[in-house]
Amino acid sequence: MKLTGKDAASFCLNPKPAPAILLHGEPESKILRKYQSISERLVGENAKTEMRVTELSSAEIRKDKGLVIDATKAIGFFPGPQMVFVKNGTDGLSDLFSDIIYNYQEGDAFLIVTANKLNTRSKLRKLFESSKTAISIGVYPDPLTTQEIELAIKNVGIQEISTDAKKNLEHLAKSVEYNEFEQILEKLFLYKVGDETPISSDDISKCINLSAEIELDDLINKICEGNTKDLSPLLLKLNTKGQSPTSTYIIINQYFKNLHMLAIQPSNIEQALSKIRPPIFGDRRNKLLSNSRKWGVKRLEKALTLLHESGLILRSSKPIPQQAIMDRTLIKISMMISK
Repeated sequence: MKLTGKDAASFCLNPKPAPAILLHGEPESKILRKYQSISERLVGENAKTEMRVTELSSAEIRKDKGLVIDATKAIGFFPGPQMVFVKNGTDGLSDLFSDIIYNYQEGDAFLIVTANKLNTRSKLRKLFESSKTAISIGVYPDPLTTQEIELAIKNVGIQEISTDAKKNLEHLAKSVEYNEFEQILEKLFLYKVGDETPISSDDISKCINLSAEIELDDLINKICEGNTKDLSPLLLKLNTKGQSPTSTYIIINQYFKNLHMLAIQPSNIEQALSKIRPPIFGDRRNKLLSNSRKWGVKRLEKALTLLHESGLILRSSKPIPQQAIMDRTLIKISMMISK
């Protein structure tokens, strides 16, 4: 039986017992995440420690096909349902899996098989999709669904979250890899320990600080405010901490590109903001919007032209004083707004 879309997502979050389940596609991390969700609900979170889960690789089964058959029929020492997990299933094991599916009896272990991308001609895929009792689910590198996002938030232990922050997390989840999203959630959870207020957009912003150094935010603010006198000392401070002029250039250039993108779409700000990667929230978002309005399209285009010219010089193979070039460039840009 083939499950797709909402049916597939619903099954992974709330699976019904089935003799065998095939999860195929990419990326592997997403397949394993769906496997964990299904297994926890079918056999329980403690199944592995209670030795009710048998994990086998395709290589092991090819050497001894009896391993998987014995595992599906075995009676465990601990009470509760059993499960057999086969990694990297291939078409060569289709006949073996077919015997297990069609000879399944109540009390046998559930069989979960994972596989890489399988085309429509795959014998393994056809076996599961044509079965009336087995389940086949294709896994694709699509953004997380709302259900998956809510489950991830719940799993990390986050209890209260503001409406705006929840929308920001949903947007963020569709812009980054799941592992990165999970790490951000863990940071949020730890950040709010001892703080009983709901998670806010500013909390999210602080936990995904995109600047390698706090001074970078300060540098951007000083440039956009026209504070030229403090730029050189701040650039020198960044340089002594290991922030190269080229790295600073890349960050400043991207920031001004974002400003320009917002400035040329004043009637469609939300859509423009959604294109920014990685996403920004809270005070940084408000500051970006404010700066885009203050600078205007023409001034931003002049700044980007100047940055482009400096970028070409920085990438030159000739020995050049990179620090001095960045100093002059950013001072010139800052002076545009101070006039």
